[in-house]
Amino acid sequence: SEHRAQAKPYFEYATRWALVNAEKALLSFLDNFPSAPTRQLMKLITVTYSPKMKKINDDLVRELAHQAQLNTHIKRQLTHLVKPVPGDGNDINQQAYLAKIACLPLLAKVKKGLKQGYFKSGVRFSETLDRARAAKIITEGEHKQLLDYNLKRERAIRVDEFDFDMQLVDDRAALKIA
Repeated sequence: SEHRAQAKPYFEYATRWALVNAEKALLSFLDNFPSAPTRQLMKLITVTYSPKMKKINDDLVRELAHQAQLNTHIKRQLTHLVKPVPGDGNDINQQAYLAKIACLPLLAKVKKGLKQGYFKSGVRFSETLDRARAAKIITEGEHKQLLDYNLKRERAIRVDEFDFDMQLVDDRAALKIA
């Protein structure tokens, strides 16, 4: 089923991680026996001489990362206990994530317009969006939606900013939306 396909990367990563770490713990436990004959006997009994578990590879990490970027039923089910508090880091990241998911087709339009040479990219992403609107690649409404996404994205990736008196600069000043 579709839900199984969505859950597969999470399941494979979690089980592989658990098995690799269980094997590592067992090997550490066996290596910790002070007497060499006892150590060898325990390894013989458990048939555990060296790591044999298949490690987590880059393909598995990439597959999980891809699945985790999608707003799927399984992801919502896995994260339903995470309750974002308005304004906290998790909420800021969640807002940026949902805005990006909603903008994926628009971002593809902008990218295609750039690739086909209908307009040139700007120094800042907002300039690129202005040029895409001027070239009629995106509508006024799509431009507004992409600017909103960009604002949320910038807010999610920024670090805390301080003024010269080491006071935390508030969000409105930091985002220049006063």
